[in-house]
Amino acid sequence: MGETLVKKEKKFKLSFFSSEFLEKLKDDLYSVDIFETEKFLKNSKILAFFLCVFFSGILFLQNLLLPASLKISNKILVFLAAITFLYYPFFVRLSSHLILALKKSEKNTEINKNFYTALSIFSGLARGGIPLGEAIKYIANSKLKGIREEFAKINIALFIHGLDIKTAILKVALTTPNEKLSYFLRGLANHIEEKREYASYVDNFLQLDNINRKIELATYSEKMKNIVAVFVTLITACVTIALIAIASVEGVNISIAIYSVYFGLPFSTFLTMLMMRVGNPIKEEKKEKGLDGFLIAISCTIVGLFAASLSFIGHEKFKIYAIALAISLSIFGYLYTFRARRKEVKITGELDSFLMKLRAFSELKSNILESIDKKTYIGRELGQLLTSSMVLPTGDALLKASDKVRHPFLSMVLYVLSAVIHKTRKISDVILALIYEYYRYSELLKLRKSIYSLTIIFAGISIVIMVICMGIMKYNFIPLFLKVSSIGGISFDARLARNLADDSIILVASTTPLALGAISGDFRKCYPLFFILLSIALIFILF
Repeated sequence: MGETLVKKEKKFKLSFFSSEFLEKLKDDLYSVDIFETEKFLKNSKILAFFLCVFFSGILFLQNLLLPASLKISNKILVFLAAITFLYYPFFVRLSSHLILALKKSEKNTEINKNFYTALSIFSGLARGGIPLGEAIKYIANSKLKGIREEFAKINIALFIHGLDIKTAILKVALTTPNEKLSYFLRGLANHIEEKREYASYVDNFLQLDNINRKIELATYSEKMKNIVAVFVTLITACVTIALIAIASVEGVNISIAIYSVYFGLPFSTFLTMLMMRVGNPIKEEKKEKGLDGFLIAISCTIVGLFAASLSFIGHEKFKIYAIALAISLSIFGYLYTFRARRKEVKITGELDSFLMKLRAFSELKSNILESIDKKTYIGRELGQLLTSSMVLPTGDALLKASDKVRHPFLSMVLYVLSAVIHKTRKISDVILALIYEYYRYSELLKLRKSIYSLTIIFAGISIVIMVICMGIMKYNFIPLFLKVSSIGGISFDARLARNLADDSIILVASTTPLALGAISGDFRKCYPLFFILLSIALIFILF
């Protein structure tokens, strides 16, 4: 009896899904490392329920905002909400697709982040004569998220399920959500069918990948230039529309001004950040500036948005204090991250000579750690590595240092070397591959710097023009409109017009630096911009 009830309950849980959908779902879940189908379906149903509640809530909220003549009766609203819940099975399937899409995107990001590092390690192991099965096992036990899970599947298929190496590799190649990894694994499977060694294939793939990454960089360069043009155009258009609308000061035009200022300007910033995120070749890098830099920068923006929102609740006098708080946050952010950013810039500048010295020492068959100059910034950063290498094997010391070093590229170099230094005598070839990657990394930094500088110039010109125009509006046109309205009996809301002028400056000052931080790839760079623009906004309000 109890067993029958369990079967019925299980059948009910799966009743929203066809057998074909469930069969395909198993492969999709396997590709994103979800192995508990029932738990996944349960989460999909929970999300579907909240989606139904959300859409029902929108119906009621929209009814509250409609004019009295257009309001819908409560009975009809309840009926519409009930219809929403009747489509619950549809929302369950939609939720499952959404969760899968998010998981696939997350895994793709992780694989792209660690793909080149894995290839460099794979190449080093291959040159050291390590059998392919052992090399796969090493990557499966590495710290390379995304990549390690895929290689773990190959490892399990080899040593637990007893499949041959080609079949095991092809199985993962056909299920992985990452196209680049799939292409690599399919090529590897075909290569080992003809030859026993795999070093030549990995080296050829590395060379091809370098070419593809250069093409990707050139494509991203064009994309960045287009995004910059869109960003400057959007903030200019929003302010222009607001100016025209304020000048007419009547009817629907004021609504247009409100939407262009209070929604258009923040939307322009967050759209720019989103567009910069998609297709960014180094968006996946581990770096401390992505956390503390962004958190402090977004805090400045939130406080600025809050200052502008005070106009709606009639507390304009507190704007000054809110802006002062945002300025204080920008000063704190600059001081808090100054040393870390300065050290990172110095280390980046020394990477070229550091890698060249490593390669020279590796070709001489000397201990590569002897190439580290203790007087340089990299030498000081790796001081603990040099100390621990006296009591630990070099590979273990490098692995330990790679976890502690905060510079993303230097951390990657140390991790690759830790993986191959005891496996191959041809470590100079591995370092050469890292040098190629460094040049791509350096090119991207230079590209960002040039586009960032260009964006500041164009955005600066737009902001200066906006401040001048809003100043004329606030100190010349508004008094003039007041006189005309008192004589001609025309209704004119001077408070609204003054708030629009002030808040447009506040919003530009609190959102533009965030977009520029996204363009530069380092949100710590936007603190001086926050300080300058928010100071201008404060002066504009006070005088």
